[in-house]
Amino acid sequence: MASEASRTVEVITHTRADERVASQVPVVLESGTVGLTRNVSPRGVYFTIDDVLLAEGQLIRFTLEFDQAGDVLQLDCEARVVRVERLDETIGVGAKIVASRLKRVSAEDSPTAA
Repeated sequence: MASEASRTVEVITHTRADERVASQVPVVLESGTVGLTRNVSPRGVYFTIDDVLLAEGQLIRFTLEFDQAGDVLQLDCEARVVRVERLDETIGVGAKIVASRLKRVSAEDSPTAA
């Protein structure tokens, strides 16, 4: 039994190459729609949005915004949608990041600036 459990853990480890970090970070889709991440890893992201129709396999572009000492770090991403699920009042989207670029912008230039 112990060896069977070890194999299961090993399979799960290989399925997920990177640790996910639970976080609530604004995500701005190329269309201008704003959502919120639930977790992020170096190779993927899971976020929620309100009413945007996305399909599994679709290539999307979005920006994650991280506040840092009065400025904003923006991670511009291109990703492939791997999961779309209807939640209570939002839509959950899992996406695998295929390309990204990090840049610093002033808080006033952020798309989510109030």
